[in-house]
Amino acid sequence: MKERKNEILHIVTIIALLIFIVLGIGSTASTPSVVDEDSIETTNVSSIMIKEGKVFEVGVVPIKDFTTVGLIFVETSVTYDSNGRIIEGSEITFEMLMREAQKLSADAIINIKVDEITRYIETEHVRTVPRNNEYGTTREERVKVITKKVEYKANALAIRYTDAIIPAGR
Repeated sequence: MKERKNEILHIVTIIALLIFIVLGIGSTASTPSVVDEDSIETTNVSSIMIKEGKVFEVGVVPIKDFTTVGLIFVETSVTYDSNGRIIEGSEITFEMLMREAQKLSADAIINIKVDEITRYIETEHVRTVPRNNEYGTTREERVKVITKKVEYKANALAIRYTDAIIPAGR
């Protein structure tokens, strides 16, 4: 009885493997379908083009070359109140870096790095407040104000584009 079960299990396993192999081969077939002359269809496959079963090379893809113009630096700071509103200054922007690059006649900037230094400043304000009593005395009122000051220091490499490069061997 046990031998019979093993035989059936082996037969079922072999049939399942054969079905898997047949279905697996059919699903991985990479032959393109034939297209009639009137409707030309192309399919991009990595670096080659397949058209009606014939392999063609992809056309030349130009590469932009550049020369470095120089390093640019931008520094700015911004102060926020305790509610997160800007009191003075401005945050650093891409536009600031581009303005500096244009001073060098550059077309673009690359390798941008922005450092952010955050400081919290606690200030204590003391004011004299009159008391509402018969003696006319005053009292001191102390108010702590915390502001956040962020310094931004950015640098980038300014570049100028040259003519397009055509890869060797094309």
